[in-house]
This record gives sequence, structure tokens and C-alpha cells, in this order.
Amino acid sequence: MSEATSRVVQALYEDIVLGVYPLGSRLVEEPLVQRYDVKRHVLREAFAQLEEMMFVVRVPNRGVLVHEPSPREIRELYEIRVLIESHAAASIPLPAPKRVTQAMREIQTAYSAALKVKNFRSVLNLNNAFHRTLYSACENETLTAAIEAYAARTHLIAAMKYFDNQIMAQTEAQHYDLIAAMEGYDRQLLISRVVGHFNLNQVDRYDAMYQQRHELVQDAS
Repeated sequence: MSEATSRVVQALYEDIVLGVYPLGSRLVEEPLVQRYDVKRHVLREAFAQLEEMMFVVRVPNRGVLVHEPSPREIRELYEIRVLIESHAAASIPLPAPKRVTQAMREIQTAYSAALKVKNFRSVLNLNNAFHRTLYSACENETLTAAIEAYAARTHLIAAMKYFDNQIMAQTEAQHYDLIAAMEGYDRQLLISRVVGHFNLNQVDRYDAMYQQRHELVQDAS
């Protein structure tokens, strides 16, 4: 993937996760070419990459749309995430290497600073870096790549949490708890904190919003 394509993939990923382009919305080429200052072929290459990531879908006669996952798809993704991230936590040597926990603390300090000023783009990317660093300690590159890929797919419904101060404060506190568990010897504590970090209430909220949105669409038709 070219540097230009990679840049557009990252920018579109952020814009989708942060709700700039809502789920189910159509991605029109001309405005995006202008927004990201790229050629059309680069944008189309980015679409292809995002389609592989299941962030966008191509629909005949409609073009490229932001993927709107069903509640069942989201629940299944979270089931997989709980399984593989618990497995990764079970294989991390404890205490985790100091270079890992130190890097996590540095990332989390930056995360907290970005959250304080509501710089959600930085919060998103620092959150990804935090978890990538955490799971790097299991020393299984295939597993860490799978964790990152499945996590990214659930980021499609993340936009709703960024404007909920209570959820974001809870997430921030959980990160510090995860670091403390990584620095200790209690494996079950680490696993429980990994599982507890999943905001499954968000899945229920998405389910309700999805049903409401589609009921409105049906009523309008």
C-alpha cells in the first residue's frame, strides 16, 4: 500500500469511528478527494482496503457505503474478542516486562491529556497504541494481529462513547487498572480486568439504536 493510500485509509478510519460519516452513509468520491487532497485512484485503493477491514461495503447502484453492522455481528465480534484477548492475557508473563508497562504508562499519560481537552482523534489512536502495547507482551504476533483486527471492526460503533463523559472516565480508570495488573503477579486479576474492560452495555445501546433507526426507515417507506 502506498503512503498516500495508507494516509487516506487512516483518515477515513478515524472519520468513520468518530462519526463524521455515520453508519450506512454513502461515501461520495468528489468531496472525499477534496477533503483528503488525493487522486481518485488513491481514494479507490483506500476504499478497497477499508472494504477488506469491513468498514465499508460496495452496494450496486448506490456506491460505497459505511458498513452498518447488525447487532448480531457486533455481539459475535465481542464474543471472539473476549476469547482471544483472555487467551492473550493468560499467556503474558507476570510481572510483564518493564519496557511494556513503562510504554503503557507513557501512552496512557498522553491519552489522559488528550481526553482532558477532548482531542478524540488522539484518544482513538492512543487507545489503539495502548492495547497494541499491552498484547505485545504475549509475544504471539499472529494473536496480536488478530486482536487488533477484530477490535477495529468493533470500533464501528465506538462513536457513541466519545461523547459520554462517564464511559470515557471509566475507560481511563480501567487503563490504569490494567497497567497495575500487568505489573503484578495475579493472572486471574489481569484476565478479569481484560474482560471487565469490554463495555458490553454499549452493545445493548447499539442494538436499541439500530432497531429504532431501521423502524424509522421502514415507517418512512
